[in-house]
Formats: sequence, C-alpha cells, structure tokens
Amino acid sequence: MLVLCAAALAGCASDSGVSGAFADPAAFNLYDCQQLAPRRASLAARETQLHGLMAKAQEGAGGALISEVAYRSELLNVQGQRQYADQAWIAKGCERDMTAGAPRR
Repeated sequence: MLVLCAAALAGCASDSGVSGAFADPAAFNLYDCQQLAPRRASLAARETQLHGLMAKAQEGAGGALISEVAYRSELLNVQGQRQYADQAWIAKGCERDMTAGAPRR
C-alpha cells in the first residue's frame, strides 16, 4: 500500500513543468538586479539541499514515501520560484554573472 502511495505521489509531482504552479509568477516583478542576484543564489542552494535530503531519505526503509511527503512540495515550490526569478533576471537584462547584480546597458 505504501509503495502505491509513493508511486502515485511521484507521478503527480514530476519535474515536468508542474513546479510553476507552486509559485507566484509576479513575485519578482518589483525586484531589481541587486535583489534578484542573492535570491536566485539562495533558491539554487535550497534546491540543491532539498535534492540531497530527498536522496538521503530514500536510502532508508520507506524512504521514497518519506522523501515525497517531506520534501517534494517544497522542492516544487523552490523550483517554481527559481524559474520565475530566472525569467525576471532575463527580462530585466541583468548580467549572467550573479555576483555583479547590475543591469546590462
């Protein structure tokens, strides 16, 4: 039964563009490049951390279910936020180097 639940959760929460539904598309509209740079870096770091936590959780008994229940929704939220932050970064003409944070001219 637990395996079926885990499989169902994994299917519903795939990484195929669903993550955008978990974040606000307008969240970064008022950010400037200097505000976007650290936010994008923190989102990338949190996404990496969540992937690590999910991998570690899957090592134990019932790990797939625990991983899905504990971390998947936050991961999808972070991925959605990161997607919209990246879109704002490009739309505002910010430099590709996240450390600079100034708009391109």
